[in-house]
Amino acid sequence: MGPRARQPRALKRKAKTGGEQDTKQSAVSTKPAKAQSKARSRVTKRPQKKQTVPQATHTDNVDDADPDLDGGVPLPASSATGLASTKQRALSNHEVPATSGSRSIPCIRSDEPGSARPPDLIFTHGAGGGLSAPALVNFAQGFANAGSKIVCFQGNMNLKSRTKMFSTVLDYEKQKNETSKSKVAFGGRSMGSRAAVLAAQEDKDVQMLILVSYPLTGPNGDVRDQILLDIDPGVDVLFISGDRDSMCDVKKLEHVRGKMEARSWMAVVQGADHGMNVKGGKKRTETIGHETGKLAAGWIAQRDATMTEMSVSWDNGTESVVGSGIWVQRGGQEIGQSQEEPRGRQEGGGKKGVKRRRNE
Repeated sequence: MGPRARQPRALKRKAKTGGEQDTKQSAVSTKPAKAQSKARSRVTKRPQKKQTVPQATHTDNVDDADPDLDGGVPLPASSATGLASTKQRALSNHEVPATSGSRSIPCIRSDEPGSARPPDLIFTHGAGGGLSAPALVNFAQGFANAGSKIVCFQGNMNLKSRTKMFSTVLDYEKQKNETSKSKVAFGGRSMGSRAAVLAAQEDKDVQMLILVSYPLTGPNGDVRDQILLDIDPGVDVLFISGDRDSMCDVKKLEHVRGKMEARSWMAVVQGADHGMNVKGGKKRTETIGHETGKLAAGWIAQRDATMTEMSVSWDNGTESVVGSGIWVQRGGQEIGQSQEEPRGRQEGGGKKGVKRRRNE
């Protein structure tokens, strides 16, 4: 075999530099693709960032004590809260238009105005909270998830002004559909519950009140029981309070209930404070809040005057709420939820020895 022909050095250098250039070009050509890939990754990740509702729990623990704590932020329509396993009904933003001498009223609601059925409940927040306060959002979401309709409105720290807003919101609902006032309940949490009581006293057609975390004891230690004693006997009242509520001792509230002319029911949330927070984290508090809204919706639909007490708690073993929906007679005997007693029924009617509860 003859000797291999040798390439000229110039050709070798050309081949070598050409290969290097190809390699460089290949490396350069990949950079835009990588940059584009990273850019696409950044773009796709941004929408996945969770939109958080401003936390207002600490402000909602104060009832008409500090005017600087007023003013929640309206809830974004896309930020309805709740467990993923629960079918959610969206809460949307809405405003009741301004009337002569008053401003528009921000609201969140489970249905659009003018829907086939009027709202079951018109509800408002506490003094230091707003429409974004977790205690209000959780309650409203649970109420809506139960299939009932709710309108929550935002007001200011002035009790008289907040009271008048109930009638403004109700009048707006009446314009949008055939609203029978006797079927609409008024309610609120903390200061909002006081406003609901006063509003119902001005509108005698309102026959149901839902009072969440009623602030029985004021900042100066005064007992706010007189407006409860003044509630018309024809109005049914549901109290929902935590047994760790520093502004409402459940035993003192039970004593006040005993003096009320109106019929009343009481659901005690074990371990909950004034903001309806329980130990164990945000998700547990959220679930408890949903359950309070759900039981309120059930109470509006049907209630029995002989079964007036409920105890709701969190079970660590099953990681769930227990006791909700189970009403018992005063004294603790469990009976369960039953049909509503007709309003015209006489005391002492029905079972022997069972009387219509007069909050004795």
